[in-house]
Amino acid sequence: MVSREENFLRFLRLRLHLLQHRVLIISDKGEIIPYNERPEGKLPGKPNYYASTLNCCPQHCGVLVKVREGRPIKVDGNPDHPVNKGKLCTKGQASILNLYDPDRLQNPLRGNSKVDWKDVDKDIIASLNEAANNGKEIAIVTGSIYSPTTAKLLQDFTIEISDYKSLFIRNLWRFK
Repeated sequence: MVSREENFLRFLRLRLHLLQHRVLIISDKGEIIPYNERPEGKLPGKPNYYASTLNCCPQHCGVLVKVREGRPIKVDGNPDHPVNKGKLCTKGQASILNLYDPDRLQNPLRGNSKVDWKDVDKDIIASLNEAANNGKEIAIVTGSIYSPTTAKLLQDFTIEISDYKSLFIRNLWRFK
């Protein structure tokens, strides 16, 4: 039979092992440099809060995002939001981790190779112009659009290419 002391020592060894492993996988992110020209209203070390909504679940909860030096560091429920009234589920709390996921897509890809955003934009514009010149219809299929910014972006896009033969924007459930 294993004594409590032996169990405790095993636990400490395991914690030490995990801590050593964690220290080894943390890489140096480079020298931390303060603002050369501090933006107005921002004090180093003092957080700013921004109201937003999450789209990681169907409720689209209202959140307050805590930001320090331009980096989001915490997501909490917005007490003034009518849907969640300041409460936030675990998906919402964990959503901040998506921003700092090392496996997150950093650049557009063509096949398996990285491509520059300017090249992708040129290709998309060329494809749209080719479709317009050949009299083809253009369709944009989206999921649910709850963001007024995204809705405005699609509206501006529609106005920009209104001279094309046809533009069809389809989203599954539009929130108005």
